[in-house]
Amino acid sequence: ILLYMPLLKDIVGIFHCIDASAKTLAHRLKHGSFALYVGGMTELFLASPKREVVFLSKRKGFIKLALRSNADIVPVYLFGNTTCLNALTWGPLAEISRR
Repeated sequence: ILLYMPLLKDIVGIFHCIDASAKTLAHRLKHGSFALYVGGMTELFLASPKREVVFLSKRKGFIKLALRSNADIVPVYLFGNTTCLNALTWGPLAEISRR
């Protein structure tokens, strides 16, 4: 949704954000690599700055895609990430979030 909103698409475009659909990621793997924020909007809005949480229970498609593509997976965890992203949980982002 963010990629279709006038001002927000320009902001996320600065960071080269792309759609996380299987089709888009498969195409991207053919031409290079990508970093995937697996928790997505759910993690952004349900995480707390007081505790570190990862939401992976329904996020397994990227593993299947990597196996099919013979791509390497490098797991990375950023401690303190929930504190930094807490500033983004207000206003329009909160309204369009898929909770």
